[in-house]
Amino acid sequence: MRIDTNAINITLSPEQREYARARLWSATRVAAGRVAWAGLWLAGPESTRQGATECRITAWLSGSGPVSVSQNAEDALVAIDLAASRLEHALRRRVGGPRAGLRARCPRRAGARARRSRRGRAMPASPATRTRAGHKTPQLQTMSGLFKS
Repeated sequence: MRIDTNAINITLSPEQREYARARLWSATRVAAGRVAWAGLWLAGPESTRQGATECRITAWLSGSGPVSVSQNAEDALVAIDLAASRLEHALRRRVGGPRAGLRARCPRRAGARARRSRRGRAMPASPATRTRAGHKTPQLQTMSGLFKS
C-alpha cells in the first residue's frame, strides 16, 4: 500500500511525517488487503476557514472506490489522530457492512450461528434460561411446588 503525506501552509518535521504514516497504516489495517493507496493532506490554520489545522485523509479501496474523511483541530497531531480514527470507522463500515463493529464486539447478537459459548458448547436456545453476568433470573416454579400435600 502506498501512503502519501502532504502539507499545505504548515511545516511537518520528519518525525511528524513518520507518525502520520504509522497512524495511517494502523487505521487502514481493517481493510488491509483492499486499500491500494492512502493520502493525507494537512492544511495549516491560515488556509482553513475555522482557523484550525485541518487533516484530510483519502483511502482508495479496490472494487469500492475512495473513502474520504476530514477533521479540524488546534494541533496537527491531534487532527491526524482524530482523522485516522474516523477513517478506520469508515473503512470498517464500508468493508464489513453497517454492523461490522457490533459483530466483532458482541458475537451473540450476530445471529443464530454465533450461539456458542467460549468453550464451544452450545448455548441454551430460550432467553428465559440464559443468564448474563451480574443479572439474576427468577427461578421458575413448577406446579408441584405451588401445592403442598
